[in-house]
Amino acid sequence: MNHLWIDGKACIATDGALYDIHSPADGRVIGQAAAASRADIDKAIVSAEAAFASWASKTAYEREAT
Repeated sequence: MNHLWIDGKACIATDGALYDIHSPADGRVIGQAAAASRADIDKAIVSAEAAFASWASKTAYEREAT
């Protein structure tokens, strides 16, 4: 997957950077994934902090249904 998952949405890394995923069996490249930049990480942290209060107030049963 060439996207990051931030704030409940798939998005492309800010700088479009990707990194190779290698097979553990033979080392060949089997895919690519998005490489998060500092800006992407900051965006994810802000989103997580904003969602935390709502998430923390839910019961385990409510979280399971999410």
